[in-house]
Parts: sequence; C-alpha cells; structure tokens
Amino acid sequence: MAKNFTATRRYSKAGMPVVLEGIVTLDGSGDPTSSTAIKGMTITHPGTGDYELLLDDKYQSLLSCSCIVLKSSISDTVPQFGATAVSTTRVVDLLFFSSAAQAAANPVSCSLSIKLVLEASSAPA
Repeated sequence: MAKNFTATRRYSKAGMPVVLEGIVTLDGSGDPTSSTAIKGMTITHPGTGDYELLLDDKYQSLLSCSCIVLKSSISDTVPQFGATAVSTTRVVDLLFFSSAAQAAANPVSCSLSIKLVLEASSAPA
C-alpha cells in the first residue's frame, strides 16, 4: 500500500530559509485525516473553509507560501493565506473560498500540497 503523505523539513542557520512542505489528505467533511502530517507543523480545521497551520517552532518571518488543491470534488475551491504570526503564536491561517458560492468552503475528499518557506530565527537544537 502506498503512503498517503509525504513530508520534508529542511533546517538552516539563523536568518536562512527553512522549507516545510508536504501533502495532507482531507476526509469527506474537510478534516485532515489522522494518518497525514507535515513534519514541523500541526494542521487543524476550526471552521468552514478555515485551516490553521501551527508551526512547531517560531520563525523570524514567512518568506513564501503555496497551497495546491489536488483531486477535489469542488472544482472552484480557491486557497488563500490569511494572517501569519510565525514569530509569536506560530500560526499561519489557510482559508478556502468557493468562487461559485461566493462563500467560505471546505475542500473535501482531496489532498492539499502545502509549502512554506520561512526565515529561521535560530539554528535548531
């Protein structure tokens, strides 16, 4: 059986980029499945179209971010990154919007390819 997730975490010295990336599987209600994870962060689903990426460590800043919806049954679900507080609360908000419904929407029964590039605040222990 093939694994249903991948994860990568690359460390750098203080001030250098750190890449957190992987694929997360969502169930029929849009919740992350318990068998998927991205090393370096925890993903929660507090509300419709709202996902929180809680980072394991604090970072100086978020340099870039991307999210691609893979194999979604809702074709017009658009991801958008919201508030980012990587240096304080370690949270990055990921929001989803349905352009047809003009409202927040959960991507369901699909996978998300997430990539964050962060500026390290200190070298890992």
